[in-house]
Amino acid sequence: MKDGSNLSELSVQNGQSWWNRKDPTNIILENAENTARLIRCGIWEKENPMPPWEWRYKQPFSIARKLLKEKGIVPGQPFPAFNIENTGEIQ
Repeated sequence: MKDGSNLSELSVQNGQSWWNRKDPTNIILENAENTARLIRCGIWEKENPMPPWEWRYKQPFSIARKLLKEKGIVPGQPFPAFNIENTGEIQ
């Protein structure tokens, strides 16, 4: 941002988003989320907020959920490549 602030950091710090744990080196965002949790800010006001990746997985009409369930893929694990040129089958 023009003033030098980081939008991701502000979003996590205000409890408006989750820290991406796939980047464990980002101590700034980790600390921002821990602070937001501690003061129960934004999404952390609830006792057990549902992470967005879990929410998406639980949607009844989600194509991704159907594929995951059919192929036995666990959310949060690396996702295999798709062969989109032919049938869309997982390679």
